Parts: sequence; C-alpha cells; structure tokens
Amino acid sequence: TVPVQIELTGTLQAVEQTTISSRVAGQVVALPVQIGSKIEKGDLLVKISAEEINARARQAEIQLDQARRNLERESKLLQVDASTRESVKTLEELAQTRAEAYREAQTMLGYTEIRAPFAGTVTDKLVEIGDLAAPGGPLLKLENETALEVVIQVPELQAQGLTLESRLPVTVPAAGQTLEAQVREISPTVDPASRTTQIKLMM
Repeated sequence: TVPVQIELTGTLQAVEQTTISSRVAGQVVALPVQIGSKIEKGDLLVKISAEEINARARQAEIQLDQARRNLERESKLLQVDASTRESVKTLEELAQTRAEAYREAQTMLGYTEIRAPFAGTVTDKLVEIGDLAAPGGPLLKLENETALEVVIQVPELQAQGLTLESRLPVTVPAAGQTLEAQVREISPTVDPASRTTQIKLMM
C-alpha cells in the first residue's frame, strides 16, 4: 500500500476577528487607536458625535419625568376621589411609553461610543478623526492573534475522509515550523467551480 500525500496551500488567520462598524451616523471625534495597537476588551475604539441623538435623549428624559409627575399627582387625586381610575390608567400607559422611548434613546446614545468586543490587535483603520461615520460603515478591523486557524480548500474526494477528529500536519514557512493541527470545521457544501470543500484547522 502506497500512501497518498497531497500538499495544499492555506491561509493562516485569527480565529476571532471582526470589522468594527458604526450603528449611528455622526462625525468621528475620537480615535485613540492606530494600526497595530494592542487593546483590551472594553477599550474605547471610536467616539462619534451625534448631536441629534443627544438632543433626543434629553427630550426623552424630560418627557419621562413629566409623565411620572403627572401620574403621581393623578394617583394622589384618585386616593381622595378627585380623579378616576381611567385617568390614572391612561397616565400609567403614557409613563410606560415614555420610559421605553427613554431607554431607546439611551441605547442609541451608547452606540456613539464603540468599544472593543474582545482583546486583540487593530489590523486596519478605515476612518480618521473628522470623517463622517454612517450606519453599517466599517471603521476598524480587529483580530485576536492568540488563537490561529488555517483555512484550506480540500478536493471533494479527500474531504470525504476527514472528520472533526482528524489531525493534519501544517507547515508555516515564515516561522520555519511544522505543526499538527486538528480539523475544527468542515463546510457542508462543495464549491461547484473548483469541486473543493473549505476546511478550517485549529493551530
């Protein structure tokens, strides 16, 4: 029996990586990181100025306070039979609606400060201070290099013999190392053009 060995070229990448995007529109007013910056989870990455959101939050807070005061006053009047239960119920519903609007405004306000979802390294910076951030627009790229994986395209026939328990030798020429990596993910589909399956190996 002659063993068959197939050499494939793969891509070494971080398991944990993400593109940081904005959820609100506004001007970038703070950008305390650069490409290559090492950051911890929760560190500030981007601060966006959004005066409209600030104004909406202040307005929602004022309206909530007013609704609560009205409800408190009407509840006291009801205790001395100077109001009706229907009036109190209406003000309770209004106060609840105003509270939900206030929470929504505070949530939107929180989106103006974008913080790191995990510890890692900034690998790309797509905006500068003064740029306009748009909802969904990419701002930074972040990677956690403590856990790496290799992504390869394996011919369909050979991929059928692999399982999540399979271990394969991986050579990293830049580091001059040959390691054994375990299969961590097997794509359930086959690329119709190349007839290959994407496999991810945990380093």
